[in-house]
Amino acid sequence: MVEFIDGVLVTPQRMGRAPDQLRHLAILAGFTPLRYLEPMRQGQLRVTEVFSYPRLLSRTLRGDFDGAYANISVARHYLRDVLQRPNDLRFDASLPHTRSQRHLSSLRHPRIIGEFDAFLRTQRDQIDRLKRKYRVAPE
Repeated sequence: MVEFIDGVLVTPQRMGRAPDQLRHLAILAGFTPLRYLEPMRQGQLRVTEVFSYPRLLSRTLRGDFDGAYANISVARHYLRDVLQRPNDLRFDASLPHTRSQRHLSSLRHPRIIGEFDAFLRTQRDQIDRLKRKYRVAPE
């Protein structure tokens, strides 16, 4: 359905730093920063859960954390359209991140999957327009 990137957003001054320079990472409650589990287990990285994107990003901007681990498209939306600070945090692709896709699946309802596949094919132009409008396509 859609590709996404979950990764770390940092202030421009922190861009390009080594992963071991992250000491305190904020995550959205419910997220699991898979690429950071080992440093967390070893006590090299402290993680704080935050319960909303605006707070996650605002506190990172304030300097409470070295970075914010989040869905990059959603974080950029909040930075741009809610906080009106679109360039104050940036995705650092040099840090560990996850690039993946969301899928729809069902063993019990194959007909619904078929209908959804047909919808994706017949509405491709509209879907692409929505992805561009909401900037959900990964880099």
